[in-house]
Amino acid sequence: MQDFVALDVETANQNRYTICSIGMVRFKYGEILDSYYQLINPDESFSLANIHVHGIQEHEVISSPRFYDITKQIEDFIGGRPVVAHNATFDMGALKDNFNRYGLEIPAIKYACSYQLARAVRKNFYNYKLSTIANYYGIPLTHHDALSDAKAAGLIVSKFVHENRFSNLDQLVRFAGYPNYGVLGGSGFRKGRTR
Repeated sequence: MQDFVALDVETANQNRYTICSIGMVRFKYGEILDSYYQLINPDESFSLANIHVHGIQEHEVISSPRFYDITKQIEDFIGGRPVVAHNATFDMGALKDNFNRYGLEIPAIKYACSYQLARAVRKNFYNYKLSTIANYYGIPLTHHDALSDAKAAGLIVSKFVHENRFSNLDQLVRFAGYPNYGVLGGSGFRKGRTR
């Protein structure tokens, strides 16, 4: 299986551009190679609803870098590998919104959605929440901790690749009915689309 990166973000409030933490985990052959976690100062107030979800308090990120301070670290960690995220529409949308917010060039990161892949390849789950699938596979999860969520999404995708005897993520994506990956700032991760 080729390398891929699993990613998750949490936001300070209802605006997707208010990323306050990011977690990324690099996988190869279904094994974890490396991980990255960073609190981020979104320069916005935190909503009580979001604090209730992820537990990150505004005072915890005051001295943290802004998104534009760590874009090179994010891009270097991904390093051209495909990215997977559970409900990728949100996570990749949040990344795109942050690049746009600061007037930064959006990198052409390829991505797939583990939620959508799960719906396509496994019909036995009563729902497709990250916590449900992680529990099914016995994957430890501290839900809404960005690093834990990213790790779980990556392990789930690795299970799907292994169960279907594929040699890489590309084969899983095509088997699930997606002819191409989504591209950050470009085409989304959609079935049956062509470039």
